[in-house]
Order: sequence, then C-alpha cells, then structure tokens
Amino acid sequence: MTLTVNLPDVLGYVSGDERLDLGVIQAAATCLPSAVKAGKNFRLVVIVQNMADVPVNMLVTLGLPADAAGKKNKFSANTQRIEVGMQPAEVGMILLPINSMGDTAPGEVKFSVSISDVKATARGGRIRSSEGGSALYLDGLRPEKRKLVDNFAKQKFVGGKKGLFGGATLMPPMTFQAGRVSEPSNLKAEYHTIWLREDMREDPLKLLDRFKTTLTQYVLTSLDRTLMLAPLVKKTATRFKQAGYELTDVEAKLIGRAMTNVLEYACTGRLSHGRSYTPRQEYQVLPIIERPIRVKFEIKLRWLIELLNALVIDVQLPKNVWRLALQDSFYDALLRDTLTWGLNIVEEATGLDLGMPEELEQHADQWFEKFHKMVNGRPGAEALTIEDVYLPLVMAGIAVYDKLALPGEDIKVFNPLFRGMLGKRASERTDDNSPLFDITETMLSKILGDDKIITARPSTAEQSAQPQSQAQSNTRTYHISPSKVKTREADIKAIRDFFDRPVSQMWVYDPYLLDYERLFNRLGAYIQLAFDRGGLKSVHVQTRDAQIARKDRDAQVAEKDREEQLQAVAALENRFQSIKLEVNYPKDGKGQHDRFIEITRVDGSTARLLIGRGLDFIRADGSVQQTYLVIEEL
Repeated sequence: MTLTVNLPDVLGYVSGDERLDLGVIQAAATCLPSAVKAGKNFRLVVIVQNMADVPVNMLVTLGLPADAAGKKNKFSANTQRIEVGMQPAEVGMILLPINSMGDTAPGEVKFSVSISDVKATARGGRIRSSEGGSALYLDGLRPEKRKLVDNFAKQKFVGGKKGLFGGATLMPPMTFQAGRVSEPSNLKAEYHTIWLREDMREDPLKLLDRFKTTLTQYVLTSLDRTLMLAPLVKKTATRFKQAGYELTDVEAKLIGRAMTNVLEYACTGRLSHGRSYTPRQEYQVLPIIERPIRVKFEIKLRWLIELLNALVIDVQLPKNVWRLALQDSFYDALLRDTLTWGLNIVEEATGLDLGMPEELEQHADQWFEKFHKMVNGRPGAEALTIEDVYLPLVMAGIAVYDKLALPGEDIKVFNPLFRGMLGKRASERTDDNSPLFDITETMLSKILGDDKIITARPSTAEQSAQPQSQAQSNTRTYHISPSKVKTREADIKAIRDFFDRPVSQMWVYDPYLLDYERLFNRLGAYIQLAFDRGGLKSVHVQTRDAQIARKDRDAQVAEKDREEQLQAVAALENRFQSIKLEVNYPKDGKGQHDRFIEITRVDGSTARLLIGRGLDFIRADGSVQQTYLVIEEL
C-alpha cells in the first residue's frame, strides 16, 4: 500500500507504542481492571487501528486459559468470538467480558485474544505509516473522547508479533487475588468507535504554516458568494430541520447570506482581487497567516480551524471549496462564528444593546449548545424558538442581505418575500416575544419604504386611518435616531407618553446601572417624570453589583466603582425622600439582561417600556445613540 497521508497514531498514544502490526491494521490489548478478586468479572480490551483508507473486516477470538494453579474451567465468557468491521481510518475498541470463579487460584494469568481473517474490502492506500502515524493532537479531541483516550493511556497494554500464517495473538495479563463468591455477568462482547477520520485534528498553527500557500493562492480567494452562498443556504435548511425548527425559504436564504458574509471577510485586503467588502479585522485571515508561527497565538476563527483540518483529509478540497459547506463540522463552526458576529451586527442595525463582549460570547455559546443538543437528539434538549432563530441570525441576514447580491441578481426579489415573512410565523407570536416581531417589522419596513411602523405615537386622526388591528394594538415601537443635540429624557415624546398618567409603583431592570451618571442622572430622570405626575410611592431597581460586574479590573478600582454606585443610590434616596427606593443586586452579579421599566399606574393599569440600548442611550453630554423603545400595555 502507498502512503497517501499520515493520520494520527491514536493507538500509539493509548498503548504507549505497544502494538501488533498486521499490515492493514494494528492492535494492542489490556485487561480492565488489571487486578481483581477471584469471582469478579472484568473485561479484556483490544484497541484496533485501521491503517488504510478502505473498510476492513476481521475475526477476533478470545482464549480462556487455566488459572495460576493450572486448573481449567475457572473462566467463562458469554462471547468468545466476534466479527468486526471497521470504517476507513477508524480506531475502535473491542470489549470482551470475562467471568472468574470464586475459587480461582491467586496469581497472574495471561489471557489470549487472536485476530485472524483480516481483509480490506477494496483496494486502497495506506493512511498511516508502519510506525503508527503522526502525533495525536490532544487539544483537538472533543472532551469526551479526550477523557476516554487519556484514561486508556494510564493502562498497561501489550502488543505482539504477526503469526506465521497471517493471524496473531495478544496476551494481556490479569492478576487474581483470593476471593470466595462467584459473581457472573451476562455481558456480551461489544465494539465501539474511538476515533474516525472526521475527528481528525492537528495543531492549527502547524497546519496554518503547512497550508499557507494553498490558503492564499487557492482556498481563501474562493470563499465568496458565487461558490459558497447556494450550498450554505441548502445546508442551513437541512441543519435547522435536523434541529427541529424548519425554516421558510427566505429565512434560510437570510441565514445563509449572514454566514457567507462572515466567510467573505477572508477575502478582504490583498486577497480581495478587485472585490470591495467592508473589512472587519477580527474576521480576516490574511493577518493570521502573516504572523510568525514561532510566536504562539490562538486562532479564534472556528471555521478556519475546521478548514485547516479538512485540507489534511481532502487533498482535492482546494479545487472544490464549496464542499466545505456540506460538512457538518465546518458548517457548525461557521455558524458559531456567525452568532457572535450577528449579535454585533444586530446591535449596529437596530440600536439594541445586547450586552458586553463577554456576554455576547456567553450567549452565543449557550445558543450553540442548545442547537447542538437538538441536532444530536440528546435527552432533555430544549426546542429552538423563533427568538433563537431570528435573534441574531435572521435579523443579521436582513441587515446585510443587500450587500451579498450575486452577479446579475436583482436584490428586489426579496421584497415580496419580506412582506409575507412574519405572517408565516404569526402563530408563534406571544406577549413575551412581541417586541422581537415589532423590531423585525421595523427593519423590514425600512427596506420596503413603509415608515408607519417606526414613526412616533400616531395621532387620533392617524389611528382612525389605520387598519383596526393596528389602531387597537397594545404594543408600540419607536425608532430613536442618533443625535448630537443636547437631549433630556423629557424631550423624547415616547418616554413622555409612557408617563402620561400618574404612576404609583415603578420597577427598573438594567444590569448596567453601575456608576453615578447612569444611576443619579439617567435613572433619576425617569423617576422624576413619574414623580412629577404625583402618586409615586415606590421604585424598585435591579442591577448588578459594580464590584462584581467589573471584577476583571484592578481590585481597588472595582472597589471604588462599588463605592460610587452606593453613593449614587444614597443621592437618589436624598433626592426623592418621600419615595421608597429599593435597589437589589443579584448575588451572581448577572441580573436581568433586558433593559426595561414596568409601572403600575394610580388607575391600576400596567405598562412596560423596553429600552433597547439601556437607560444610558442618552449620554452624559446629552447626545443620543440610536435605539428602539417599545411600549407595551400589559
């Protein structure tokens, strides 16, 4: 067999380089545990490594010896022979349960397991050297597989030599201690996969250096919409269906375009070849390639790591880069990268403040874990909802769809799809996710040229001219444009409308009320609006402890932040002495992520004001940042 590629030597890592070499396969064996009391059962474990790029079949036979005193029939097994079929390049384990009698003599016994009739099912090439293969990159293994191989590596394995007629025998030892009672089991022989070719991972920095020319000359220049968009859209529809949430055609197209946008950042700079994309440094690849490999650094682009490992496996990949989109591992890695990017894009497009960078990463991790559990059908997996799919993926796609036009494509073909898009999800609308629908409608209305949804609160005349369902709506969405004109909360009509009737109680949720400016000035302005109407009795605030929220700072600086926060609360209490002011700080330091105010009016009605960017969308200098305000009559 010709060596076409040298895949990792999983067997060598596990067995400490002990091996039986049968050409197309290699194997090693051990007994687990290595010592038991007489009467106990145990397992003889054989690790087998396929050295070829074709399937291999074999027959494995267990031999039961006499005990240390030479007495026979002291051991039994429900299965003494098992036929095993292995996939190309696979590494697996054969588990052979063995029972011992209670009167088995103490001492060491060597069991035998023979491997015969080893046959490749087709002609193929060798993908591991006769020495076993390349070094196993442990950090590339999934946690559960890393734990498995590390546990095996702690055991003592034995190898062997090939027999005269092609078969071979492994003879792992087992030590027996004195015992009394026999405890036979009904376990039968089993075969389990440890490693497959798709698990192939190497040190990404070494791969980056190895494939530098391939990347710059062939691969990265092909990662654009003309090759990648169509397969990504198709894979998106398939993958989300596997996750239990079937997308509409336009939703799949929007998510596919968002993912393609992330890929196309790799084509910016010197690799753009005349195309013009807005650079986004953290998603570009050329700066990573140009860094000296002797300087250790982390490659943060998950899709790039998957691409590098795919190049090891598929030598034809540079000519068929589009095939990447069809691979689950690459698609999922790109999806995860798109989540973080999408959250930032949605913030920029809508004015929503979705959190600090570390919170966005945490949210993306939680989203992806939920998605993966559904795809893999894990017990207790939580179903995806429209909130999961739209924020950020579909909304990010809406924000950038027109920047991803294909050659000759009329981007206006999306308009009729946009008009009916949310109508198909009407049955999923609830009171809790209503703001998501409102904000998405606003984004779509800006594209379609319908400004009604994003104007301020309509007049009575305008209400009578609107469809009855819209006139009677309990939810109103307001778009607040950025402005450098000095502005107060009382200058914004939407906020004045929210406090247009006397308020008796007020609840405020914003995890970023951490300093004097946000507490005394920004929060104080909302309390003042309610106070001026008369009737306000209490204000309840939930935010984060500044010292915990800023724990990544110097300890003394974080402590001063906390002091400033407490001083601001005291100043508010002094400012509104007739009101009960209660401020709570969740012990975990996280608090409610959404920024909103709920009120109970003197007349008993209740309402909620959602503030996309938080209370500090008006800055200390009076300038205004773009955001959305959503008023819900509860």
